Amino acid sequence: MVRKIAVPVVNGKVSRSFERSRDFMLFTIGEKDVIELELKSTLLQPEYFPFWIAGLGVTDLIARNIISSSIRKLNQYKINVFVGVKSTDPESLVKDYLQGTLETSDIVGEGIPLLSG
Repeated sequence: MVRKIAVPVVNGKVSRSFERSRDFMLFTIGEKDVIELELKSTLLQPEYFPFWIAGLGVTDLIARNIISSSIRKLNQYKINVFVGVKSTDPESLVKDYLQGTLETSDIVGEGIPLLSG
């Protein structure tokens, strides 16, 4: 089964907030490893990110912080959400995910943050 993991990034590092990011690293996963890596950007408003990400075929999203309404929308598109990661290196997070050692927390934001940074 092929999976596609999205990680919101700013300047190549994991963004502090899903809703603040305009760039997403997409990792296409084959049997057990990454078979394709690409960077996708959007000019959409944050409330449309879940729809856009679903259209890219994303199955899983890894983020540092995300508001609860975004999680609900992503889940409606059958996208698994992993939130509260500490690392800022997208490749390391995906490696941890694949090894079953990804550390997350239940910290979820409540408001829509500003789009800067």
